[in-house]
Amino acid sequence: MSGTHNDTVNVLIVDSNETARNAIAKVVSSQGYNCMMADNADSARLWSKRNQPGLIIANTQIDKISGFEFCRAVKQDNPHAEIPVIFVSDSKAHDVVQQSRDAGGIFFLSRPIDPDVLLELVDKALWMPHLIRRHIETPTHKTEVKAPYSLNPAITRTDVFSNF
Repeated sequence: MSGTHNDTVNVLIVDSNETARNAIAKVVSSQGYNCMMADNADSARLWSKRNQPGLIIANTQIDKISGFEFCRAVKQDNPHAEIPVIFVSDSKAHDVVQQSRDAGGIFFLSRPIDPDVLLELVDKALWMPHLIRRHIETPTHKTEVKAPYSLNPAITRTDVFSNF
């Protein structure tokens, strides 16, 4: 997303490894994003309560808690916010990928991280909430379902369901 409004997007990077945190921030900030860095879940959570991030990039293991627990806590703190999360990890195990999905992560990257892939996923992650909202709010995405028959002869109805 190499647009002119990148400087209005706050990206929160949470990783207890300073080298990894700085490397991610260097890549992401090269595109004009504001990078906020935290080395532990408590300070990251406090920052996210005060300044809603546009994106969180979190290690799966931060400090005392997992990145997954941190993500769930942030989403509880901001229940109406649509904060996309990208998880990063040294592990390539399938269960880590599944855990990241279960925690609300939209992308997972294993280290070493390719800077071009990271930037592509940041771009997609930042547009995802807008696309989902537009999809839900667009009337053309509603499907009318008519039952060919009714189990109860006294009930005949047409329901409209949104496709998600």
